[in-house]
Amino acid sequence: MANTFELIGSAVVGSGGTANITFTSIPQTYTDLLVKASVKTAYAGQGGGSSLRDFLGFYFNGASGGTTWSATSLYGIPNVVNGSGSGTGGSVGTAGYTNGSGNTANSFSINEIYIPNYTTANQKVSTSDGGSESNDAAIGMQFAANLTSSTSAITSITLLSGNGSYNLAEFSTAFLYGIKNS
Repeated sequence: MANTFELIGSAVVGSGGTANITFTSIPQTYTDLLVKASVKTAYAGQGGGSSLRDFLGFYFNGASGGTTWSATSLYGIPNVVNGSGSGTGGSVGTAGYTNGSGNTANSFSINEIYIPNYTTANQKVSTSDGGSESNDAAIGMQFAANLTSSTSAITSITLLSGNGSYNLAEFSTAFLYGIKNS
């Protein structure tokens, strides 16, 4: 059977930026969810190269800090570091690297979060990838598998800069799709 993607919601950040993008009232009629985002944050970094990157965080049902997140990731930053990592006890999931305000002008990251079985009463697993784009050594990409301790069906998804300390910049975009078998 073919999978059908349906646009549930979209957001474009306006002038001055915003602390987060939230999709609410997510219908419970799909099998999986997919978020596609192109963002830049107000993170300015502490110099050149890898410090110009931020990461895109996310959480479900308004529960930043209210649930525990675990993640395992692979990452690559040209001429700096490549590797893997894992951690537990986080307050948000990671959707990969994003561009900070110090990256090349008018450049935005690409990020994707795939959430299967979002209506079940089980812990929620998601996979994500994100890459920052730049014309210098600040480019980077990250792939992650996330797990949250929440067993509630997902009714909202919030995207934010890393730990929420920086705004998402003007012209950042996000799209939420529902996926169902048809």
